[in-house]
Amino acid sequence: MKYLIIKDNKLINKSKSEEINNSLQFLNELCIKHGSTYKGRIDACKRLLNINQKVPLLISELTLEIWFPILSAKNKDNIWLNYNEILSYKAIDNNKTIIKFKNGYRYEIEYNSRIIKNQMLRCDELINKLNQK
Repeated sequence: MKYLIIKDNKLINKSKSEEINNSLQFLNELCIKHGSTYKGRIDACKRLLNINQKVPLLISELTLEIWFPILSAKNKDNIWLNYNEILSYKAIDNNKTIIKFKNGYRYEIEYNSRIIKNQMLRCDELINKLNQK
């Protein structure tokens, strides 16, 4: 099952949400399934993109599955979004954005659309860097 959002220690997709103990622990387990750790992946992405904050997380080079944080990954109010499943996003007002996923699910967040735009651009840049190998 493809998850779209991680928020408040819940995995969310179109039809259901599932409780998890810890968002970062869940992401670490995903990374380990693909041969690395959360820390290793974050460190690599930091170097590739030359950034230190709101770093996208490459889960797998094979599938190019990428998740990105809206806030600091350590912030308890952070939301992680699955980059690969986002179809579009649109500002509702200055501090609200609606995100439409490929499966038709729509999710409203109370953050400016510029955050989504910048994070999506970082993910695009990461993919471009990986394709330059």
